[in-house]
Parts: sequence; structure tokens; C-alpha cells
Amino acid sequence: MTIFYNEYQPSALMKPFIDCFWSCRTDGEREQQSDNMRCFPSGMMEWIIHVKGPNSNGCYNGKWEPYPRSIFCGITDHAVTWNMSGDSELLGIRLTPEGVVQLFRTPVSFIFNYYTDAEQFLGKHRTDVIEKIIAAPGIKERIFLVESFVHSQLKHDGMQRNYFAEAMKLLRDDECIEIADVSKKVFVGERQLQRAFKSQLGISPKNYHRLIRLKKAHLKGLIREASFTEMAYQLGY
Repeated sequence: MTIFYNEYQPSALMKPFIDCFWSCRTDGEREQQSDNMRCFPSGMMEWIIHVKGPNSNGCYNGKWEPYPRSIFCGITDHAVTWNMSGDSELLGIRLTPEGVVQLFRTPVSFIFNYYTDAEQFLGKHRTDVIEKIIAAPGIKERIFLVESFVHSQLKHDGMQRNYFAEAMKLLRDDECIEIADVSKKVFVGERQLQRAFKSQLGISPKNYHRLIRLKKAHLKGLIREASFTEMAYQLGY
């Protein structure tokens, strides 16, 4: 079985909310199972839709679980192990955490290191978009439907200045920034910022910043030159 993975960039308007789109598909027979795959923690959230074939499976606390056909995955601080069946396809929407909080007006700390059924998360009046995405003929049409849905959320709820969103962006953009400096830049106290991160995402701003540094080290290839544990220790993670 061969696994085909591709990434696609969102439109400029969507960049504060969508980091990228991705597709992952397999050939072969549906009775086949792929090798186990491990997703490196990215500091982002994922909205994943099974658009073809049997649903995939994920391993949590040593137990394998079949995913619902559409899921929202929270921020993780460790690699997630999962697999796919043959002749299957996934659509992934990699979302900024602050984008999810702003778009859906709800904390996502309850899925830190876990996931939830997207149809329950979105509510019945908004799950028709999942049906349309699955029925769409190709990746361009699916991306258009997702972006149209996000845009409708923006028009419905509107966007206001949000210190939490500004703090998230500062932590992702600057590897060396201190949490105290983030607090000053967004005009809130450190304790208030810590409470906001824990209640909204389930992770402290300090640990989220370490997670971003670890991801950047991985992307730069530094972790290939040292063990994961040694690099994590050097980054204070």
C-alpha cells in the first residue's frame, strides 16, 4: 500500500484561521491496513474529514480507537499514532488554535491531547457542510467549501480585538520572546494570560511556546542530528 500526502495553502483572508489544508490517500484494497504513522506535534489543531473509504484509527493511552467520520483534534504535546485502510482518503484542515476559539466561541481545552466528533462540536445546524465536502468531486471544491464555511462564521459572529489571539501569534513568530514580554504587548497580566491559555487550550503559554520551538527545530532538521529526548531537553521541553 502506498500513502500519498499533499498540502495546500489557504487564501489570504483565511490565513489567521487556517494554517494549511492537506490530503492523505491510500491505494490498495480496503481490507488492507497501512503501517502505523506518527504525527509530530505542530501547535495547531486539526479538523479531519474521511471523504472516502473506511474511517481511520488512532492510538490513545495504548488503546486503538476508530475515529468518527469527522473529528476535531486538540493540541498535543506528543506524537499521535494512527493508521488508514486501503483505498481511503482524508481531508485535513490545520487550524490555528486562536482561530478555532474565535470562530466557534468555545474553549477547546477538553480535547487537549485528544479529539472530539466534529458533528457534535459543530452542532446539527452546521454539519451539512460535512456532507457537502464529502460529496465534492475534488480537492479544489472541498477547499472552497471549507473556506466558504469559515467565512460564513466570520460574517455571523464578527471578529473583535482578542488579546489571546495576539499572544498566540507572538509566541509562534518569536522563538526567544519571554512570557512577561508577551503579557506587556497584549496589555494583560501574566496570571490572566496563563488562565486564558489553560481554560481555552488546556496548555500553559510557556509550554505552548516550548512546543512551537520543538516544532521549528524539527522542521529545521535539528532533531535528526540528535535524539528527540536530547533536543527536547535543550529546548527546555
